[in-house]
Amino acid sequence: MKELGGAVIQSNGQSPETGQNRVLVKPESFPEIRTKVQQSFRTNPFELPFHIASYATDVIGAGFEFSGAWWINPRFLPEKEIPRGNGESVMMETGLLGSEWLFRPMGSWLSQIGYQPVYARHPYGFNWELISKRSEALLQISEQQKNGKKAKWIVWSKGTLAAILAIKQHPDKVAELVDHIAFLGIPLECEINPVVSQVYIITQGVNKALFGEDDFDLLDRLDLADGVEIPEGVGFTVIDTKHNGVSTFQNGNYPQTRFVNGTHSGLGFNFSAFEIIAQRFAAK
Repeated sequence: MKELGGAVIQSNGQSPETGQNRVLVKPESFPEIRTKVQQSFRTNPFELPFHIASYATDVIGAGFEFSGAWWINPRFLPEKEIPRGNGESVMMETGLLGSEWLFRPMGSWLSQIGYQPVYARHPYGFNWELISKRSEALLQISEQQKNGKKAKWIVWSKGTLAAILAIKQHPDKVAELVDHIAFLGIPLECEINPVVSQVYIITQGVNKALFGEDDFDLLDRLDLADGVEIPEGVGFTVIDTKHNGVSTFQNGNYPQTRFVNGTHSGLGFNFSAFEIIAQRFAAK
């Protein structure tokens, strides 16, 4: 496997962009989630301060990136040669503990180049709710926003799981509604910072209390024997950072991966990620 121009080329020499490799998630990835999250509670207490510092560094770095994103917005974007959209809706789904305002810089950039950003709605006021409910909401809003053109999705961190679930459970519907999906920081096949894992466990306790189930119960019921494959006709792009304080990825495990500098917590307003997304949306 090698990296060429930001894109990962598989070890057989075939580029994922040719459409020959559309398996995004391998069958064994989902069952590993529960194990990896549970392992976070067995973290050596002497290592915990380092994990906290690592996570804090990622969040603080994202804060600087967010400030820079608003500064970039009106000044440099008009000078960039960025492919334009044609009025297509772009559904934007945040990650764990994220909110719409974190996607606002990206949405502003998209609107300036001819897209209509639409921010995900969370039916129960929780953006950390069951991925099944987030997945349903993502499909529902895509249906509502149909304007004669297929939508595009930008999904970030835990939001990527909502999209993956929609693909797994409703591939035909996704193919009908969606033209291209940009995945930012898929939290699978990686080592999650124990601090983040423990926050996630708390949110799953809230889910269990409110809905009688959590994400793990859903994953136990899914038929994952074939993994998750992107439907034919739907373009996709995976964007990631190589080093961050949230997760350590086995870089290159996902087809069509592109790497950008920055933090995991700031991927949703990373200007380099935006430029890649704009190029990929126009190419599909």
